Amino acid sequence: ISACLVGSEMCIETVPDLHASLGDLYYKTGRLQQALDQYAEYLRLKPDAHNRAQAEQRMERIRILLEQQQKPNTR
Repeated sequence: ISACLVGSEMCIETVPDLHASLGDLYYKTGRLQQALDQYAEYLRLKPDAHNRAQAEQRMERIRILLEQQQKPNTR
């Protein structure tokens, strides 16, 4: 990504979207902490994102799932 930042203005505009796409990929493959990190970076880089509410909802869902994973199984 950093090489891309040096490369061209067009690429700089796509970096936040890359983080969102990585977040989607990690979420779908169960890599929840990585997904959360990517969504957070997406919103940091693009605070006025048109889908901000959707990304925040996904992040909250991930936080809940991560908390559930950390609880000991009492069965």
